[in-house]
Amino acid sequence: MQQQDLAAWKAITATYRQREISNRIVSQKQAFPTAMFAVPVSAPQLAALNLVNIYVKKSTATTVYFGKLDFGTGPAAAASAPDSFLVLRFAGEGDQWKFDNLRVIKFGGDSDLLLKMRQGDLSFLDNPEFQPSGEVPPIAAEVGTPDYLAELWVSAIGYKATVDINEHHHSEVVNNTGRDLVIGGLHRGDNKITIHVEADPTADPSVPKHLEVGIYAAARDDQPAERVYHYRAEPNVLASPFIRETIRVK
Repeated sequence: MQQQDLAAWKAITATYRQREISNRIVSQKQAFPTAMFAVPVSAPQLAALNLVNIYVKKSTATTVYFGKLDFGTGPAAAASAPDSFLVLRFAGEGDQWKFDNLRVIKFGGDSDLLLKMRQGDLSFLDNPEFQPSGEVPPIAAEVGTPDYLAELWVSAIGYKATVDINEHHHSEVVNNTGRDLVIGGLHRGDNKITIHVEADPTADPSVPKHLEVGIYAAARDDQPAERVYHYRAEPNVLASPFIRETIRVK
């Protein structure tokens, strides 16, 4: 990354992650790999951290480190940074482990957790955020530069809502509210949206159910986005389990 060497990056990065990153950049109507290499953050130096454990599950693995993370902000900033966990994820391809992604989990100064670590009790690492998933996602189809970059907004309180747009985008929101870049964006003419809805059995029954989906689009990122799609279920009425509609964009 620091040398902006695309061939070297591809050699050590999981293929599905390569496609996810390039699709996300192209969906924002930016140039790949130029936009990726423009990120002004350096990788933390693992030699300065303590290796806590390594986990392998099928074709996935994680390595867990602990210490003060320096993302290239300078020695002073790194020295004052709180201790954190760094989880590196890997995917197996053939006879190689390829880098997937990293996650920072803040320590929060938990003295009980620190005592457990010193005593060799690593049972807290059984939590999902530290463990490999066991499944490598499929490689997505490559997207082209869209006519419109778009953002999806979903509010699915009491529901599990799965939203698919055209043949490229897939989002899932469970009893929550979230937004996401639409992978593949929108093109002029007809765009297909499919929403699958089911009740979330773990949701608090005293909280009114609410389902609302909106899509906002703009030709460029320096232009205000306009709402091009909106669906809202009737209050206190069970949402339709399957909604398929066409969005026509000029």
